[in-house]
Amino acid sequence: MMSDKSVHEDLRRKVADLEREVFDLKETLEISLQSERKYRNLFEYAFNAIFVLDAEHKYIDVNRKASEILGYSREELLTMSPFDLIHPEQIPRSETEFAALKDRGVYENFVSRIKRKDGKYIDIEVSSCALFDDGKVVGSVDIAQDITQRLKAEKEIRNLKQQIEYILGATKTGLNIIDIDYNVRYVDPEWKRVYSDFHGVKCYDYLMGCKAKCPECRIDLALQTGGAVITEYRLPKENNRVVQVTTIPFQSESDEMLIAGIYVDITERKEVEKELFLYRDNLEKLVEIRTAELLSTNEMLKAKVRERNLAEQARQQSDDRYKRLIDNLKKDYFIYSHDPAGVFNYVSSSIEDVLGYTPKEFYLHYSKHLTPNPINKRMSEYTDLCLQGKPQSACEIEVYHKDGSERWLEISEAPIFGLEGSVMAVEGIAHDITGRKKIEKELVKAQKLESTGILAGGIAHDFNNLLTAILGNISLAKMHSDPQSKVFTKLSDIEKASWRARDLTQQLLTFSKGGSPVTKAESMKEMIRESAWFTLRGSNVKCEFCGVDELWAVEVDEGQICQVIQNIATNADQAMPGGGILQISGENLIITEDDALPLAAGKYVLVSFKDTGKGIPADYLDKIFDPYFTTKQKGSGLGLAICYSIVKNHQGLIVVESEKDKGTTFHVYLKATDKYKASPDAGLEELVQGEGRILLMDDEEVIRDIGCEMLDHLGYEVKVASDGSEAVSLYRESLKAGNPYDVVIMDLTIPGGMGGQEAMAEIIKIDPQAKGIVSSGYANDQVMSNFKDFGFKAIIPKPYKIELLSRILSGLIRSDIH
Repeated sequence: MMSDKSVHEDLRRKVADLEREVFDLKETLEISLQSERKYRNLFEYAFNAIFVLDAEHKYIDVNRKASEILGYSREELLTMSPFDLIHPEQIPRSETEFAALKDRGVYENFVSRIKRKDGKYIDIEVSSCALFDDGKVVGSVDIAQDITQRLKAEKEIRNLKQQIEYILGATKTGLNIIDIDYNVRYVDPEWKRVYSDFHGVKCYDYLMGCKAKCPECRIDLALQTGGAVITEYRLPKENNRVVQVTTIPFQSESDEMLIAGIYVDITERKEVEKELFLYRDNLEKLVEIRTAELLSTNEMLKAKVRERNLAEQARQQSDDRYKRLIDNLKKDYFIYSHDPAGVFNYVSSSIEDVLGYTPKEFYLHYSKHLTPNPINKRMSEYTDLCLQGKPQSACEIEVYHKDGSERWLEISEAPIFGLEGSVMAVEGIAHDITGRKKIEKELVKAQKLESTGILAGGIAHDFNNLLTAILGNISLAKMHSDPQSKVFTKLSDIEKASWRARDLTQQLLTFSKGGSPVTKAESMKEMIRESAWFTLRGSNVKCEFCGVDELWAVEVDEGQICQVIQNIATNADQAMPGGGILQISGENLIITEDDALPLAAGKYVLVSFKDTGKGIPADYLDKIFDPYFTTKQKGSGLGLAICYSIVKNHQGLIVVESEKDKGTTFHVYLKATDKYKASPDAGLEELVQGEGRILLMDDEEVIRDIGCEMLDHLGYEVKVASDGSEAVSLYRESLKAGNPYDVVIMDLTIPGGMGGQEAMAEIIKIDPQAKGIVSSGYANDQVMSNFKDFGFKAIIPKPYKIELLSRILSGLIRSDIH
């Protein structure tokens, strides 16, 4: 019988063994969990779509890529099977493939056509592998890749190749490609049919049956010059057929130097040239034989000329009556006629009303009246067709008016036939369409501006979102820094630069949809000095100010007017590449109805920008505010167009004066206001702490994160939502719980989801007392300009400072803002 001590020792060893086993199991479990997490991440973030199916071919798991390419959420896909997606024509084949996979566990690769949630079909390449449990197939894993674009590209390449080969065949043109060692790399199908396979054969052997390079070969010359070289060959394998060969060197995508040979059959042309030579040799003999016949024919022609003269006299009398009628045409038309050689014999007097010339001035110097516009070259082709008896639809030409301006004419010509049916003259009518062309040009400009605006609005919105995060983090960082430290100073410099970057986004928003400036009373002094300094910092242009400190306040959108100043200052800087002086002067004016300015009567400020550059040519002064007009190689042509648009939207006026070699002056008139109250210095702004519950809705995670930090720093309890639907749901829940949010802050635009405008309308339906702030990077949106009309109590354009956010929230919660 074992002693108590022995029993105790035995128990102690068993307990130790159990503890080791438990430790080993925990370690094994942790390794297993880590492995599972690793492979889960590989599954979720795989480049290809992955579907896991059970034995009944129902989806039991899918990764993110699967949801992305099909457009369904993961939850929707888990209620479906492949047969819900596969094209009906492919279902029988798919059932056979799934049966084989289930019965034999066969590994399959196949292409399937499936339907996305939006109804569009896409092609996917699928690799399917069976899942086994105790030797039995319990499911499968499908790895899929969207190959729709690849199949489309392959089809387009095949079609293009067929088209090229068809064109080569139809035009009896051959094509081959060789390398620098004369190895044939490609021949078109027709040549391959005649000359058989080309692989591993030299071009001189393949085409000419030679054992060495042909004496007339020009490949070396083409490689040396890098240009096309033309020569002629006789092809012994095709009964000495003559071809003209254009040899063109080029580099392949792999940087290999290759030579293309384009072959044109000129056998018939050579035969014709031979026949022409023989014809010339016999021509003199033929002339002698025909001379007697010509003498007889000449007498017959004399008789016909007499008949034609009589007919011409009758036609002239008819023309005189017709021309008297034409002379009374409308002022924007004139009539003309000329002989087959192009010599004018008549121009109606109405040309003086159209182009300012007398008829004689016009037709004696017709070629000088045409502008250099390339479109005028078509006129000779147009007239040639008319002389062939093939009148065309109207064509357009550009000519000079007698005063030097450019005019557009729409020309319609008709042939005049003689007794023998040949064209003896051309008559035409010209219509002045200058006004119509200007309208068409303005329409094109408007369409360009609309396209630019749509793109610009999106870019500015995203950029303002980024600036919101940057400025928010800077504000928080400054609060945790010593105001006397270098770090605080650097953060302040970064903050100022970021606010200037905010102003640059207004250049985009000016042309985005909406466009209404968000105005308030502002001091011109700070805007002029800061904007000019910011633009000309680091340049060799000196800025001088006169009278700007005494200017009245103005009712403007600060960002947009700063943009006008920056654009004009930039223009001045570019006009003085060697340095110079930009004089900015200010003047307070009272405009009356008697003043010759297109402005409503009232108080205005006039800001003038005078540079010492070379000036603007007089021909360009009427065009400098046109969108896309620029004389700079790298200019966009939008800078001054933006200035014009902004000033016009502020009911102001911008005009330009320029004198060659003396500089240019821009004058900007803006409405003055008496509403301005000087705001406290930005460095003295203080945070207003508060308390309450805030609901913040924004689709950008970085905005939600920095918004939470700022609101938490101000003492508020914060809840976030990523779109309007979620925000409405959270507000409804808080109202039901008897603890509604004090303020909701709404982002205006949510791609693919409910935005702030719609969400605020829903919230007001369930709580008419709700207080909302609209916040958006689209500062020019009509909701931002008229926020109260949409149920909001305040606005806070992105980007914004934490100080401004604190004051607006405090005012709303204390009911200081209504």
